[in-house]
Amino acid sequence: MEVQRARVFFFVAGFLLLFGTFQLLLGWFVWGTAGFDRYLAWNTEVASWLLSLLDGSAEATDGTLSTAGFSIEVKRGCDGLQPLAVFFSGVLPFPARWSQRAWGLLVGTVLLLSLNVVRIASLVVIGEKFHGAFELAHMTVWPGLLILAALVAWAAWAMRVLDAEATDGAR
Repeated sequence: MEVQRARVFFFVAGFLLLFGTFQLLLGWFVWGTAGFDRYLAWNTEVASWLLSLLDGSAEATDGTLSTAGFSIEVKRGCDGLQPLAVFFSGVLPFPARWSQRAWGLLVGTVLLLSLNVVRIASLVVIGEKFHGAFELAHMTVWPGLLILAALVAWAAWAMRVLDAEATDGAR
């Protein structure tokens, strides 16, 4: 029982330490840099491409995503990095092999950043078609969904790791 408590304590402490560290690193070295601006522009371009699949009228220019009836500026907070920090903070301290962690980080990163691009594109659609719901979707619904997605992705990865551990232990 004491071993289990220690494992839980070290996981929670590791999660909190890593999440705090990620926030500091994002603030000091990522947000506001030219590389970050290019990343935001890339998100805008991909969201524009997604919207063009629907109706062909989306345009991305200098971090702004526009359709005929609505436009948004993609900036800090629209980047999907906070949910990614939650996911990384859960995977890294979890008791797993490094190969399992690397695979989880890769798949989780692709999943969460792809979902963020879908979020950006959907916000333009919401703003254009349901303007009154834009603020709610932008400030409450989508941020909550992205954090929930990060937690669900981590839980799915952790269950897979634990299942693999149980299977390996049964041999």
